[in-house]
Amino acid sequence: MRYTIYLQDSWGRSDVGRFDAIDQAREAFEALRQDRWCNDDGTVRGLLLVEQAADGERVVASHSFQPGG
Repeated sequence: MRYTIYLQDSWGRSDVGRFDAIDQAREAFEALRQDRWCNDDGTVRGLLLVEQAADGERVVASHSFQPGG
């Protein structure tokens, strides 16, 4: 399986990382979730950790950032 992290902001959805292992993907997802810029920016809406499979995508984890941190 392949895992992708997407950042959702005011302009849409951006691919911010691709991983072969779920452990690596979860570690990066958690780091972004705790990232000061993501929390303080105001335009970052959320993160998605998505599993890529032959039959489509499946959301493994999601996080919504609250306006104002």
